[in-house]
Amino acid sequence: MDVNQNELARRVILAVTIGGHDATSYIDPYLTSFTFSDQAEGKSDEIQIELHDRDGKWRNGWLPAKGTHITASIRCLNWQGPAQNLSLNCGAFTCDEVSYSGPPDKVSIKAVSASLAGPLRETENTQPWEASSLEGVAGDIAGKNGLTLMYQAGAHTFNRQDQRGESDLAFLTRLAEERGVSVKVREEHLILYSAQDADARAAALTFQRSGAGYNTVSEYSFQEKSEGTGFTACEVQYSDPASGQTHTYTYNPSGKPLDEENTVKPLVMDRRVESEADAMKLAQNSLRAQNQSECTGSFTIMGHPGLVAGMTVSMSGFGRFDGAYFVTKADHKIGDKYTTSAEIRRVLGY
Repeated sequence: MDVNQNELARRVILAVTIGGHDATSYIDPYLTSFTFSDQAEGKSDEIQIELHDRDGKWRNGWLPAKGTHITASIRCLNWQGPAQNLSLNCGAFTCDEVSYSGPPDKVSIKAVSASLAGPLRETENTQPWEASSLEGVAGDIAGKNGLTLMYQAGAHTFNRQDQRGESDLAFLTRLAEERGVSVKVREEHLILYSAQDADARAAALTFQRSGAGYNTVSEYSFQEKSEGTGFTACEVQYSDPASGQTHTYTYNPSGKPLDEENTVKPLVMDRRVESEADAMKLAQNSLRAQNQSECTGSFTIMGHPGLVAGMTVSMSGFGRFDGAYFVTKADHKIGDKYTTSAEIRRVLGY
C-alpha cells in the first residue's frame, strides 16, 4: 500500500477558537503571522494574530470585540520524522486590543492571558494581612479570583503585611519576590515556585551552536555585564528584639573573606528587618535578584513546542557561555515558517 507523501510532510496547524467557536478554518487563509509569548514570571502571556483582509471580512463581522474569549494551540505534524507529532497548548486568552490598518488592509488581534484580564490585575485593594504566610495569602487571593493555587516554595510566615492600594497580583508578586519566590498565572492556576529550586533543576533540553540536529540554533547572542551585578555577598541589618541592638548579617556564598582589596563585592541593603532569620532570607534573595542579569542571552531554533518559559536548558558549543540557563521568555512564531525564540539567563548556584 502506497503512503501518501502529503500525509508524511512536516507541517504546522494553528488551532484557534474565538468566542467558543472553532475559527481555525476562518483564520488559516488570511493568516500572515501568529506569535505566542510565554513569560516565566511577572508579565502576562499573550498572543498576537496578524491577518490580511483583502476580502474585507475581518474588519466587519469576523473581527472579535474586546473581551472576547480566545484559545490557541500549535500542532506540529511529522515534525521530527514520520508520525512524530508535537503540540503546544498556548492557553486561554481575552481579546485586549484590535487594530485595522492599510493599505493593504490588515487586521491585528492581541489577547492576554484570560486569568489576568480582570480584578486580579486591575482592582486595587487595601487591607492588612496578620499572622499569615505567603502560601496563606496566595490561597486567599487564588480563591477570591477563581483560581487554583499551585504552591511549590518553602514556608514563609510573617506577623503582618499591608496591602496598600495594590492589585492582588501586584501585592502577591511583591511579597513573593522579597522571599525569592516567582509568581505566574496560567490556565486558571496561580503558580508560586522557588526561584532557587527552579535554577537547580536538571536541564530539560540541550541546544547546540552547530550541527544538523533539531536543537541546533539558527541565531544566538550572549551578554555579560558588570554594572549593577557581580555581587558576591549581601549585607543586611536587623534588630535584636531582646536587646534592641542592631546587627549586620552577611550572606557570602563565595566563602571568600571580606577585605579592603574587594575580593568580595558586597551588596548593602538599605533596609532593616526584625530578626536574623528575616535578614538571612532578604540577603539571599536580594543577592539573587541583583545578579540574575549578569549573564543573559537569546537564541532562535526551528519551532519547538517543548521549549517553554520557566524551564532550564543547557547551551553547548558557545565557549565560556556554555552551561545551564533559565528560560525567562519563549516566543513561538508562525509565519512563512515556525520558529521558537528564547530569552535566557544563566542559573545561579545559590
